[in-house]
Amino acid sequence: MKRLSEKERTAKERGSFNLITSEAWKLLKFTFGKFDFQQSQINLIGDIFESKYDIAPRSRIAKRNKTVAIKFFQDNMNEFRDFCAHVSYQDKDGTFGGPTAKQAQEYIADKEDFKDFIPSV
Repeated sequence: MKRLSEKERTAKERGSFNLITSEAWKLLKFTFGKFDFQQSQINLIGDIFESKYDIAPRSRIAKRNKTVAIKFFQDNMNEFRDFCAHVSYQDKDGTFGGPTAKQAQEYIADKEDFKDFIPSV
């Protein structure tokens, strides 16, 4: 099991949301193979995510603030895990893609928090 950094440990003890330590942020980075996202890219992902699942819509703030947008994914984590396991996306210029479902499923299977989650293929 991975040891937590001081920053991660503090965030976990406080129970507050922290973008860097959130599982949604880590899963988003892994899924799309990027280390940083523009707000417009997160908004596109959010639009697709909202259209595929029966969840409450994002707030207007989530469409303008990266941390709030990631918190939205974190709050809907079960649906977001399923989404990441099946997503395949490409931007207009062809530079923004997703993994194969198998890669995401292997990642999810390795995570302790995800033991009881099995994506439907």
